[in-house]
Amino acid sequence: MTEPRDLYAMLGVAPTATPAEIRQAYRRLVRQYHPDRHPGDPAAHARMVEINAAYAVLSDPDRRAAYDAARRPSTPGGGTSPVWTTPADPGDPFVRLAALLELLEVAVWADLRALRRLLRLLGRW
Repeated sequence: MTEPRDLYAMLGVAPTATPAEIRQAYRRLVRQYHPDRHPGDPAAHARMVEINAAYAVLSDPDRRAAYDAARRPSTPGGGTSPVWTTPADPGDPFVRLAALLELLEVAVWADLRALRRLLRLLGRW
């Protein structure tokens, strides 16, 4: 199982990027890796899934703030940071499972939103 990647790195932007910069990077990558440009290429499809998942988190201000908070290392000596932000062993299967489930949840919600839009459009047709 692969380690979860940095969402900012997936889109090629800095963590300090503005929403406009994130949107611009997302659109550039969608044009580059869209399955219509690479028919039959499973790697392009997998890359599109990653790009969509990263954009789903970084384009929503609340989800982006939660992601940024989870990326910050916990303060030494206790502090007021939540327990779940303490560094964990990357080899721990539960850490990997949690990261995988989080990415899956992002992809499912993005697909549900797209399906809802499609059904709305078909209803008007």
